[in-house]
Amino acid sequence: LSECAEAIVRAKRVVIFTGAGMSADSGIATFRGQGNGIWNGIIGKLALVYFGTPFGWRWTPSFAWRQYVQKFYKPIAEADPH
Repeated sequence: LSECAEAIVRAKRVVIFTGAGMSADSGIATFRGQGNGIWNGIIGKLALVYFGTPFGWRWTPSFAWRQYVQKFYKPIAEADPH
């Protein structure tokens, strides 16, 4: 544990990956959360089949990237950190 603490102190930047609860607190939609989950409902299920597998990325990569940026990257980049 002390080695980990020392590495964090020496680091220029630190990124910590957590569960969906932390993201939701910052206004980032979760995958299966109540109400605003990205994969919820019929549209979400269709999106999961298309964008949650290599299928959509292989057949329409530019569309898949646009969706990725809109649904994932942009909310994360604009979120207020805890």
